[in-house]
Amino acid sequence: MTLLPILDRELRVTARRSSIYRNRLLVPAVLAAIIVLDLGLVAPPASAKGLGRTIYGVVSYLAFIICALEGARQTADCLSAEKREGTLGLLFLTDLNSYDVILGKLAAASLASFHALLAMVPILGCALFLGGVTPGEVWRIALALASLLSFSLAMGMWVSSRSQSASHAMGGTVVLLALALFAPWPLQFNPFSCLSPAWAFFGATDLNYTAHPLAYWGSLLLAQAFAFLLLTLAAVNIHRFREGEDPRKRKRQREFASASGDTTRVKRGNMLGVNPVYWLADFGGGSGIVSWTLACVAVAVTGIFLGPRLAGGTQPAGGLNVPGFYIMLGVLLCVHLTLKVFLASRACQCVAEARRNSTLELLLCTPLKVEDILRGQVLALKKAFLKPLLVVLFVEIIAIYWMLSVTIGIPAAARKLPVSMGDILIGVEVAYVLFFLLDLQGVVWTGFWFGLCSKNESTATFKTIFYVILLPVLLLVLYCLGMILFVVWPLVAYVWSRLQLQEHFRHLAGQRLIASGNLTGWLPLYVPNLPENAAPD
Repeated sequence: MTLLPILDRELRVTARRSSIYRNRLLVPAVLAAIIVLDLGLVAPPASAKGLGRTIYGVVSYLAFIICALEGARQTADCLSAEKREGTLGLLFLTDLNSYDVILGKLAAASLASFHALLAMVPILGCALFLGGVTPGEVWRIALALASLLSFSLAMGMWVSSRSQSASHAMGGTVVLLALALFAPWPLQFNPFSCLSPAWAFFGATDLNYTAHPLAYWGSLLLAQAFAFLLLTLAAVNIHRFREGEDPRKRKRQREFASASGDTTRVKRGNMLGVNPVYWLADFGGGSGIVSWTLACVAVAVTGIFLGPRLAGGTQPAGGLNVPGFYIMLGVLLCVHLTLKVFLASRACQCVAEARRNSTLELLLCTPLKVEDILRGQVLALKKAFLKPLLVVLFVEIIAIYWMLSVTIGIPAAARKLPVSMGDILIGVEVAYVLFFLLDLQGVVWTGFWFGLCSKNESTATFKTIFYVILLPVLLLVLYCLGMILFVVWPLVAYVWSRLQLQEHFRHLAGQRLIASGNLTGWLPLYVPNLPENAAPD
């Protein structure tokens, strides 16, 4: 009998996929194009060493983001998809063990990722020819990226073993990765800093490595230990799935459902009168609990930091250079991005799931219009996310007001501005509110579009997170041009997704059993081919 049969089969199947060879060519080509474009938009450095450091910094940070996201893209839905389709139980009809399944899925998901990582290393090595970068920095950063990639894949595997929904798996993997990578950073250069797998990446430079060599190697070892622990826990979860669900847990769920049944029926009856799709797409209380918890965290942190200052009218003596301000800003940013990730995952889920189980086809056979179907999905998302998002927006407006008032009020030159400080504050906050709301619209409608046109729910969620949330941030490496694109990106995403939905909704809603070649790929501007006898709506 073959040792680890699923591992053997998955490696053979994955090695024949064209995506491995395509990624080995595409990833370095994209990195090289970004370097050329980035260097063309800035003034040339004073020396070749400065050019080498620029190339090293841009490529290494982009490689860091790619390796961190590979866990969410490759492994976050590998086991949860098997649970939804009912094929995971079929594997356990044989004499396979849980570790066979885990190692087989991990090998299939990680082969293409590690091939792409190997293709990035030569681009990093190009900086050696220009100077400013030592060979030790290159191989240390390569080791740190490999460690980060393995940790990211293990994290996605563990979350997938505990999830049933693709949106829960994808969103949970992204959030947990962000917490694991950046939560220990307030303890920077302390004994606890190496708990973050990202410390090895930032500690790979000659300056940091010379000062803290043990922290670098400790971060690498701890990342691999955490990855092994996560894979072990994933195997334990799969073993529990094989044994079956605890009957006491099912009993508690039935008792809870019967206790809240009357109230739920009344509320859902009112929703049915508003919009049938609103009633159908209601997510229950899970999303509301998560979003309200995040909103309460933002309010608590902001209140702890700004409450005494706003009440007493005091300002920090040295401007904004205080640790508490950066902690508050980091928490608000994490809460903001986490809510956007969950909103994107829910937007993809509500359309992708309805398309997969043919609900959209049935709805299109009724008198409901496409606008009514989409409006019902929007109402369901508003019920789960609107109020917590407004609370977070209010907290962020207070933080922006305090920050701008301190920044403008400290220097004496600020009093000679042609406009008053109040006008500046009002203008900035109005602009931020408009950008905040437009950004949410872009996330929701792009999630609808990718959920409709993607091969599966996990792919749709990842594409929405990447194209609408992460890509605008990555564009900031283009300096002034990147700032302009960052501002207009939500508007472009919103308008483009609305137009695509209006034109192709009916055609794509009936493609559950059609080959995925008619659906969109990873390029967002690719338009699906309509059949000859079909016309756009």
